[in-house]
Amino acid sequence: MKIFDIDRFGKLFCWHWQASKKQYLVYTILCTIAFFLPMLLTVLPRLKDNPNYVEGALTTTFVFEHIAFMAMIVVNGAMIQKNLRTKQQRIVFKMLPATDFEKFIMRYLHVTVGMLAATLLGFVLADLLQMLICKMAYGQVLACGTSELWDAINNLIDFSIGNQKAVSSATFAITFLLMIHSFYMLGGAFFRKQPVVFTSLLLMFLCILHLQVIISIDKYDIIALSAVQMQTVLSVIIVIQLAVTAVCYWLTYLLFKRMQVINNKWINL
Repeated sequence: MKIFDIDRFGKLFCWHWQASKKQYLVYTILCTIAFFLPMLLTVLPRLKDNPNYVEGALTTTFVFEHIAFMAMIVVNGAMIQKNLRTKQQRIVFKMLPATDFEKFIMRYLHVTVGMLAATLLGFVLADLLQMLICKMAYGQVLACGTSELWDAINNLIDFSIGNQKAVSSATFAITFLLMIHSFYMLGGAFFRKQPVVFTSLLLMFLCILHLQVIISIDKYDIIALSAVQMQTVLSVIIVIQLAVTAVCYWLTYLLFKRMQVINNKWINL
């Protein structure tokens, strides 16, 4: 049997969609509530205030919610084996007529494209509710978080075009997010119970350890480096982040393949 067959993968996709519709719906509703509550708490106490002041407060709220939006997308990587928590779920998944590689790609798309779409939909719905409340209270729409998110992305792209330093910084940020996402995915494949919590704790420990290493290397004055040297250092860091991302994805796939019907109580081994 070929490791990947497009027809077989299409059937697997249809099965996964049918099995995950309820999860997508529940997650979208939870995201809508999570994004809407801060917006509501920003508007309600200021119903009698000047609309311009409320607009500024909403803009500040949107900034924090955009950060939370990115964090949720990254952390969702730990949900790669959420559909394999029970013995019955693992039996059904193992019996599917598809290769482990096809199943892994399906789950990867689930925790990236699928959860991204659900998170974005939740944010848009929350934003629409916020605009409806503002329309009822002030007779006009004061701010739109969705358009501000879109404008921020477009401004970043426009700023990066023809600007080598901006391109390097944007590439660094993207590869960093990919690395953290791959790490959470690896944690989701390794930890059976509370993968988000345990992966976050492990990541915090590694960050503290990394910070201690940087502080201990005081003979290198990074601030004194020239612009060219900084670009070289940034390029090396980007390559390292891509390498770590690839290793995490590869280890995740190996753990995913080793998934058994009866696993350890705390880890998937």
